[in-house]
Amino acid sequence: SGTDTAAKQAISINAASQRADICFQASLNMGSLLAGVSLSFDYTLFTGVLLALVLISFLTYTLLVYRPFQRLLRELSHIGKTGDSSLRVTENSQLKEVRHLTSSINSFLEESQRLRIQTYEARLNEKNVNCQYLQIRLKTHFVLNCLSIIYTLGRAKKYDLVQELVLCLTRYFQFTEFDTRKFVPLQTELEHIQSYAHIQELRFPNVFTYQEDIPESLFQASVPPLI
Repeated sequence: SGTDTAAKQAISINAASQRADICFQASLNMGSLLAGVSLSFDYTLFTGVLLALVLISFLTYTLLVYRPFQRLLRELSHIGKTGDSSLRVTENSQLKEVRHLTSSINSFLEESQRLRIQTYEARLNEKNVNCQYLQIRLKTHFVLNCLSIIYTLGRAKKYDLVQELVLCLTRYFQFTEFDTRKFVPLQTELEHIQSYAHIQELRFPNVFTYQEDIPESLFQASVPPLI
């Protein structure tokens, strides 16, 4: 039985040559090989290594996953509160997935800003078209009324009033052709008002009256035309 126990504790190695009739056999005693080796399990070392692995995993998760997502959510919350689509989230994460998500969010914000600008420009153009249409209608209505007055004054042979009205109309339309994006002196604006007011006095005699009380020191002040 001792021989059987020794055989079970031994490792046998066999090798045969393919070119010669030679066979090699070796037997290694496991008891002799493991002599002096302690097989006791060190639980303290295992616990320390396990805690170190858990700590390293937690720090890696915090630095690579938790903090980037927290910063991303914080920046998105700030953009949502301010409503400023020109802001962008920071793209400095070492995690590929976070960088991809951040890039997608920034692309969405850029597209949103572009669409908002296009919508604003479209509405602005629509308002400009409506304003121009209203100006044309008002101008046409005003011209027709003035032509009707000129016809009435001509039939009444009030030629001096006809000449006066035509002169006021000429000054009025000269002013309305100004570029409304430029400022004009207040004195020029007042001359336009005087022409318009005098036309109304001719249209509605003894009904419409007009007076001015403006210091001459303000005549050179710049104001938007047709204000």
